[in-house]
Amino acid sequence: MNSGTRPPLFSHIDSETIAEYDVIFLGFPIWWYDLPMPVWSFLEEYDLSGKTIIPFFTHNGSSSGASSISTVAELCLDSTVLADDYFTYSGNNVDEAQSDVDEWLTELGYKN
Repeated sequence: MNSGTRPPLFSHIDSETIAEYDVIFLGFPIWWYDLPMPVWSFLEEYDLSGKTIIPFFTHNGSSSGASSISTVAELCLDSTVLADDYFTYSGNNVDEAQSDVDEWLTELGYKN
């Protein structure tokens, strides 16, 4: 991370499939106060212009996402990043997250 290394992705999504989606839920763990480097690789590889990006992440102390949300916004300049509507959950309690995830999805209008 300190050297800015972007690991190659093992598999890839074809552009036609990406084009089918208007909304992308982007999930990741917080690594040293930011996105994991493979997520950087993903966001730099795919053109998400015009799409809505909804971040969600686990953490072990960075409940605000530290700089991860601003990094997503910087890497997705031509997208709408829901920077105020992200979901965060402690990795220590993730087994108990179901009701909170359901509530978040309902608030966003993706679950009734």
